Amino acid sequence: MELPSVTNAKDVLISGIEIASFLLAAFGGFLTDIAPPDEVNASFAVGMASVLVLIVLLLVSAIGRRAPGHRYRLRWIGAGVGFLLVSLPAAYLYWDALESRTFLSPLDEKNERRVQASPEYLTKDALDWIKRNPNRQSAVELVKNLPYDEIWRAEGITRSKELLTWTYCWLVLAIATAIFCLIEANSPPLQRARQR
Repeated sequence: MELPSVTNAKDVLISGIEIASFLLAAFGGFLTDIAPPDEVNASFAVGMASVLVLIVLLLVSAIGRRAPGHRYRLRWIGAGVGFLLVSLPAAYLYWDALESRTFLSPLDEKNERRVQASPEYLTKDALDWIKRNPNRQSAVELVKNLPYDEIWRAEGITRSKELLTWTYCWLVLAIATAIFCLIEANSPPLQRARQR
């Protein structure tokens, strides 16, 4: 992948930020839209993913400038496919975490997602509620009948937030790396010849 012709570090950084921002905004903002809920501090997850994407872009670009096109094309394709394969479990694990560690809040007009912990972190009050109401034990039912901060223990909510943040960053980083490697594999040989 060739970053546009640049003359100094500031130009390299600006160009890299533009490409990384484009990637995160591409596909209708899909990667930003699937970010963890605001309660997880989604701006941190999206910001961290953006910085990591920029670092990967600059790294792939720097390696690509030194690699002769014909000899390394298959390696770039292999790396792209490898990172694509790494993104598949990340996508599954993130989707699973999003579905099992969040719920749509019935108390919110926007119907936004809220974080929930796994069942082993239910408080005594929540367990008592479930015993009295065995058919109404979903997170939505619990939130309708108990204060949110009295349903799950704090360490369970923290674990869910960490899981959502790290699997999201893994997913975005793997996808971005796969894309950048495959772009490098498809870069025209003439541009690479000029860089040697």
